[in-house]
Formats: sequence, structure tokens, C-alpha cells
Amino acid sequence: MQERTELELAFATQYCCTRLKDLNLGWNRLTGPIPPELAQCVSLMSLKLHKNQLSGSVPDLFDSLTELQDLFLQDNQLSGSLPLTLFKCTSQKRLCGTIISF
Repeated sequence: MQERTELELAFATQYCCTRLKDLNLGWNRLTGPIPPELAQCVSLMSLKLHKNQLSGSVPDLFDSLTELQDLFLQDNQLSGSLPLTLFKCTSQKRLCGTIISF
């Protein structure tokens, strides 16, 4: 089952078009790292990857996601520090829940 969920996230990011505004993949048992290809979704306003089993660090893709307003990453197995570019963006951001586990 792990291979299938990784494939689902890879599929979603591979075909992520530049006009996509909302990507909600919460509660899907996705595993593996957050794919850096999400940076290609430049119009993304809401990214919801919560309640999965994602691991690794949060990729530094926020320079490209200037429209991003909602980021839901809680209840995963993420580690490391948050990229500074997440806090440099000019639009208002809403971060939900505990993102990084220590």
C-alpha cells in the first residue's frame, strides 16, 4: 500500500497545472517526502496535505508559491526546520496545526 500512496502524490504533483488554486490531499495516507514539484503550481492558494504520513523536511518551494494563503501540514511525520521563504511571502498566510515534530 505504501507504493500506491506515494504514486498518488507523485501523480498529483506531476500534473499540477499553473492554474490550480486548491490542492486538498488531506486524509489520504500519503507517504514519503513532500515533492518539490509542487513549486510548479504557481497559482496555488491552498495546499492541504494534513493527516497523512509524509516524512522528511518541508521543501523550500515558497518563493514560487506567492499566492499561497493556506498551508495545512499537521499530523504528518515531518522533521527539520521550516524554510525561511515561507515567512518572506507578502500575502497573508494561515498555517494550521503543529507542522514539525521534534
